[in-house]
Amino acid sequence: MTTVPSSEYTKDDLVNTVRVLGPWWCVMTERLDDPWALPGLAQLLQQQRTVLDTLASAVELPAELFRISLEGEHELSLATSLLRKRWTNHTRADLEACVDASLSLLEAAGRVLAMVHGPALPMRGDVAGLFVSGGGVPKRGTDHVHIGLRGIDGDRQKTRRHHGRGWQALCLWSADVVAELAFEGHPIAPGNAGENISIAGLDWTAVHSGSRLRIGAVLAEVSLYALPCSQNAAWFINGDYERMHHRRERGVSRLYASVVEPGTVHVGDAVVLEP
Repeated sequence: MTTVPSSEYTKDDLVNTVRVLGPWWCVMTERLDDPWALPGLAQLLQQQRTVLDTLASAVELPAELFRISLEGEHELSLATSLLRKRWTNHTRADLEACVDASLSLLEAAGRVLAMVHGPALPMRGDVAGLFVSGGGVPKRGTDHVHIGLRGIDGDRQKTRRHHGRGWQALCLWSADVVAELAFEGHPIAPGNAGENISIAGLDWTAVHSGSRLRIGAVLAEVSLYALPCSQNAAWFINGDYERMHHRRERGVSRLYASVVEPGTVHVGDAVVLEP
């Protein structure tokens, strides 16, 4: 899913990636009635549980701390704090092994889910906008960008607590969804909410974890929904930034993606959602 090896992750990147692994699986599978009944997925779920249990044993923490949903913010913060307190060179090796194994399993699970949820035929759209910033939102528009394994050259995040890892190399969003939100009266425009690439003409409900998008010369693989935060309150009526939460409405959320094949992207380039 990401070709940036965990050995190149910072301490915070490792800890904050481990922090979301359990919730990541919950979000990926929440649309399924019984994820354990889906052929090809049950084994991956069990392997991931084993990976997290192995890490918990190595760092002497309860396994339950790594099985918390995204709603358990207090518990997730506790797990993060405890991991930092237990940090040693040996702990780093344990975290790297966990992240490498987990991202490989998540990639395999994403491919299974893409086959379940994805389109039978390729779907096409185009790049409506490209956006970068030195940190924070809104991002400024540009006509072309070079995209490496870590994301767009020159693009930075204001804080790395929730951003900046290899599986968050790109933030994608639908220009059509933004237009619908603006039609509702929200003072939002492309680039406001921190998306790097605005895509028009693509059915956003058809894009999921595991989906692969050919964006100009770049091949990207969707990892996870980008959860809303208060930094985007200004773009919504009454500050209701949860309006773009994936659980509020299917196909409304921004999406994180890793970069499989780097390259240059221009406004107007074709975007193909692969079957």
